[in-house]
Amino acid sequence: MRFLPSAALAAGIACLLAAAPAQSREGKALVIGIDRYPHVSRLDGSANDARSMRDFAIERWGFKPNDVKLLIDGEATRSAILSALDTWLVSGTKPGDTVLFFFSGHGYRVPDLNGDEALRNPADNQDEVIVAFDGRLRQGGGYEGFVLDDEIDERLKRLKDRQVVMLFDSCFSGTMTRGGGGLDDGQAKVPIFEIDDAVKSVSLSDDRGQQRIVPDLTESEGNVIAFYAAGPDQVAQVNTRLAPRRGVFTEAFLRGAAGAADANRNGIVSVAEIDEFVRREAEAYCKENACKTGMTPFVEAPPDALSKDLITLAQAPTLAQAAADAIGPGPEKAVEVTVSPGRIPVGRDVSVTVKAPIDGTLVVLDIAPDEEVNLLFPNAHSEARGVKARVRAGQTIRIPDPYDGFSLPADEPPGKGTVLALVIQDDIRFEQLNQLLRAAAAGARNDGGFASVADPLRFLNALGQRLVRPWTADLTTRGVRWAMGRYEYEILRK
Repeated sequence: MRFLPSAALAAGIACLLAAAPAQSREGKALVIGIDRYPHVSRLDGSANDARSMRDFAIERWGFKPNDVKLLIDGEATRSAILSALDTWLVSGTKPGDTVLFFFSGHGYRVPDLNGDEALRNPADNQDEVIVAFDGRLRQGGGYEGFVLDDEIDERLKRLKDRQVVMLFDSCFSGTMTRGGGGLDDGQAKVPIFEIDDAVKSVSLSDDRGQQRIVPDLTESEGNVIAFYAAGPDQVAQVNTRLAPRRGVFTEAFLRGAAGAADANRNGIVSVAEIDEFVRREAEAYCKENACKTGMTPFVEAPPDALSKDLITLAQAPTLAQAAADAIGPGPEKAVEVTVSPGRIPVGRDVSVTVKAPIDGTLVVLDIAPDEEVNLLFPNAHSEARGVKARVRAGQTIRIPDPYDGFSLPADEPPGKGTVLALVIQDDIRFEQLNQLLRAAAAGARNDGGFASVADPLRFLNALGQRLVRPWTADLTTRGVRWAMGRYEYEILRK
């Protein structure tokens, strides 16, 4: 919809899997699950994770059975994993193929010897690793049987012309403690290493504030989507309610990707929707089971991937739907949005009312029938009256406000549009949004006073990318706190 100022101021996994057969996919999948470590504390559920992911890759993702390599327990040594990365995924695929890598097991951190970590983050002096079946710490120092993030990243560079999806159901933060949440029976993916009959666990260290987990996948070529089970100071958990047990992250991911994450029910199960669904499920599990560190899964992905279906890469046909797919429904109670009247004859004055459920920065966007996008709030009129973008929980904003002295007649073209409202509590440091807010403050009221959004889908995807990053400015990692609401309206020709 486009408003102009008045002349005065101018479905459950089983059903979803059975709904439609997956289209055959060109590419290879490498799926790894390790429970029975000989030198590290054992896990319960990682092998089940891997078998479930193997089945999902075939039945839902469309990989041919012979194109999925499964490594369980003793099959997943360091040399076997590196060999499979080289021969199965890199040499075994061609440009344009889809590559899937899944690992469920222990994660760990070791000193960074080549200095590449500090180049990206001066506070980071450790490499993240996955612990292979033969992983162990050596007496007197050192290690063996670890696959470093540098080694994975080097393979990713050779996959730059493929579509790559990587999933890690493990801990990579270096803050792993014995038992994680007070559990020491394989319920938390915490490595406890045996060294000459002595047991060594990693003491709790303070790595809060780091924004990254192994490895810097999306900094490689921009063709990688990577999902992680836990934030930088957290432990990946095993769902003890399930029989057989599975990882909290893997179980939620599989349900979400099969359709449960499709919040707006438009048939696109977007990367952003899956990310938010998995985070909700993990945080709910930890709330009920008192996980000591909490658990905040998150995704790293190129901005233009967030609005796309993870499996089909399809995108919604309208900007309004793509916007919802790029941003997701929001983790907090929905913003209340009303457009009155909902069906608007051209030239009729319109009123938009928004009520914030949380404290934060309010951003109200209008997606017109012709897909032009303007910032309805804040605007030059509200700024002139000193009404800032920061709002309080329960506060109601009306556009236009009676004190603004203007009206909003609906303009051509006729058709369906959407008002999208977000309240963002945390400072996500999104410069494009800040530029838009500054443009609203400096806008000319006699030109309408509304800042327009250039390249709206790019803007919305980039906003979504900021919202899916874990928030690490507090004592514990969590998701960004924000809420969204939307209202669909229709402009009618006279």
